[in-house]
Amino acid sequence: MNNKFTSSKNMYAGIHGSSTVNHRIRAMLGLTIDEYVVMQYFYKHITLNKQTTKIECIKENCWKDLGMRIDELQKIYFNLRDKEMLCKSIDNGAEVFFFSDKWLHHFQTDLEFEEFWKIYHVGNKQDAKMNYQKARKEISKELLLKKAIEYLNPLTALTDDWKPSPMHTCRWLNPTKKHWEDAPFISTNTTKQNQNSEEYDGSFYKKK
Repeated sequence: MNNKFTSSKNMYAGIHGSSTVNHRIRAMLGLTIDEYVVMQYFYKHITLNKQTTKIECIKENCWKDLGMRIDELQKIYFNLRDKEMLCKSIDNGAEVFFFSDKWLHHFQTDLEFEEFWKIYHVGNKQDAKMNYQKARKEISKELLLKKAIEYLNPLTALTDDWKPSPMHTCRWLNPTKKHWEDAPFISTNTTKQNQNSEEYDGSFYKKK
């Protein structure tokens, strides 16, 4: 009798990551949960991680990472094309697919926030992201980034004798408080301010 068995730990070792499904958006787009998860996987790896620009290039890893059979993934892929989540284009004579405006319309602030977070990254990222999306309904992305830099610049110019930490990004982005409308911080320590007047580059709070 063969007593060998495959543990579930080894069986699913290649599957990793997690997905958060926004059911409101999923329902608006008419997607199943599986279709939404696959689109989210494509979007994360192509748009946010910038691993590649072609969906075809990550299909090979997708079924492994998500734990789906290849035939299941292929069916979902075709469904996403039929539902106009993916649009076809021609690249050097070959068909390639990219995200449609129908999908990007709901996630355009994701990329904006990633750029904003590079400059102002204090505290919990997910909380900051939620408030960023709310704040963007009140102010343009360009002006919001400009105001954040104006807030952070004077703080970087202070000496170590008295250098207050900046507000958590989430708090600064609170659309109820609208801290981007606050008067700029003015320090009496002008010596270092004059020496360090260059534009803020995100160095105040480096990730460890």
